[in-house]
Amino acid sequence: MANLQIFKFKQSKFLSFIAIFMVAGFTGLTSVHGQGPSSDKLDLAIPTTYQVVLSAPSTTYSGSNSRIWLRLHSGDKGSWGAWHSIKGLDAGASKSVTVSEAADFTNLSRVMVKEGQNDGVRLNISVSSYSSSTLYSYPSNQWVKNRYFKFDLSPDATYDYFQPEPSPSLCDSVLQSSDGFLCAIQPSRIDAAARDTFGPNGLDASRGFGYHVVAFPNNNFHPQKILFHLGGTWGRPFNQDTSEFSARSFLEESLSSGYIVVQPAYHNRYPVNGHHECGGNTDTNDCAGLVRLEKIRGSDETDIIDVPVADSIERRIVRIFEHFSSQEFYFPSGVVDEDVVNWDHAAYGGHSQGAGHALYIGKNFGGHSVCIIGGISDVADDFPSVPAEDIADWLLDNQFEISKSKIRGFLTQEDPSYNSFTSTLTLLGISYSDASNPPYTNYDEESIGGHAASIHDPQFSDQRAFACFQ
Repeated sequence: MANLQIFKFKQSKFLSFIAIFMVAGFTGLTSVHGQGPSSDKLDLAIPTTYQVVLSAPSTTYSGSNSRIWLRLHSGDKGSWGAWHSIKGLDAGASKSVTVSEAADFTNLSRVMVKEGQNDGVRLNISVSSYSSSTLYSYPSNQWVKNRYFKFDLSPDATYDYFQPEPSPSLCDSVLQSSDGFLCAIQPSRIDAAARDTFGPNGLDASRGFGYHVVAFPNNNFHPQKILFHLGGTWGRPFNQDTSEFSARSFLEESLSSGYIVVQPAYHNRYPVNGHHECGGNTDTNDCAGLVRLEKIRGSDETDIIDVPVADSIERRIVRIFEHFSSQEFYFPSGVVDEDVVNWDHAAYGGHSQGAGHALYIGKNFGGHSVCIIGGISDVADDFPSVPAEDIADWLLDNQFEISKSKIRGFLTQEDPSYNSFTSTLTLLGISYSDASNPPYTNYDEESIGGHAASIHDPQFSDQRAFACFQ
């Protein structure tokens, strides 16, 4: 059994994952559960009636033996309502509870849930008001096991998501799933200046870059946010040589998250801490920070690397958005504005080298959240001297544009860099979970090491979800 330490997180920081179970319209609700009072006959003495829908995604964790309690919080009344309970929630199923409260129990702001029989269940939450036809929901997909969780509610989201048609003009390769589909796009097809590999021969042709991947959930998940996920050194979101979606486990999990997940292929031929980059240039002040910024922006920050703008993370994201808008699919507004990524409008995550880029973006530019999988600890430079903490300058500047409470990590204890990763995360005050349950395998049941296991081993789906889908 995995040694899961997932509750290192402060209890006051309960945050939910996105996989919204949207109810099929107010009319459908009333047809099943009775017609609510008509607006022209509304009596203030009539109780406020809500329907709370709990659903479980199609995962191996069914919660069929769980006893689940829930209660609502009224923002206007400033109090909690009575407890209600249901018994059992199979994977892929949903159950509803009709809740009647006092007439002034309005302006819902929270749902509190408790799972009390140690079975555990993953939950999506939505609440509808009979009297006002309002649907409230919150990005959820929360794992609950023998404890309380609070789901912060807001009125129905405004982004109208309609899953695109995976046509050949849209995707160069497609992988269908029960929860959506994965779309691979050749970088050079949507931007003539972009490279698909670092070079044409040898290791330059086989390590790193690759095709972009976008994960599109089914319409019923009604995604409202973008998560940009960046792979590690040498990794490819889609490997054009083997026709494989590389982070298959994570991508399959992401489809039920309620996020649209975008994996840009980027300039990752060499590791930031390797000999070709900062490991061999410790005499360069803030080497790791400059190298990461150049890979993100394509700006000329240092002579150690040369990242053309077309190969930068930012420009590649812009081109992905332009490609889909040309096919009449539109991502949530505000994330990309012409040739600029509005970093604070999205969430970021990554594995290994990509985890460092995600943290750099969140730390310096802001964002909804950051997930760190298998990272991070950048090599220190010795200009003007090696810092006492023995890590890169950019990690020590104390600047955080994003709240640290919105940054989460996951590591395996068998990761060769586990000690340096935990040391850095602890120093920065970043919450993380870790686990140990070898031997490790990937989606195809091939043997892998501890570092790869944090992103590729299917057994860690809940830890990745807790870190990434807030």
